[in-house]
This record gives sequence, structure tokens and C-alpha cells, in this order.
Amino acid sequence: MCDILGALLLWKYGLPEPISRSGAIHLIAEESDDAEIAKAKQFDRRARVGIGLLVLGFALQLLSNFLPTLLR
Repeated sequence: MCDILGALLLWKYGLPEPISRSGAIHLIAEESDDAEIAKAKQFDRRARVGIGLLVLGFALQLLSNFLPTLLR
């Protein structure tokens, strides 16, 4: 389940989105949009959670492969 959830989060938030990470509005000079900055931070945070879930899922799979030999 961790891998599936992580992959879905990366699919949604890990791909480059058409948002300005610096908050710059390209049509108006010398202004930044705080909502775009917050949106970029939220996308980055969710992408990191997705990567973490993928790593956790793979670690659990790896542990399940070696657990029977460790318990003998």
C-alpha cells in the first residue's frame, strides 16, 4: 500500500507543474504571488512524502524477504 500511495503522490505532485516556484508573475514585472509560492511548497512537500512512502514500501518488501531467515 505504501508503494501504491507513494507512486500516486509522485504521479500527481512529483512531475513538473506549470507553476512558478519563485512566485513570479510573468505578465507583471517585479511582483510575486504568495499563493503560487505556497502552492509550490505544497507540491514539493507532497512529492517528498510520495518518495518517502515508496522508500518505506520497498524497505518493508525487502524486510519481508529476509524476515523468515532472521527468525530461524
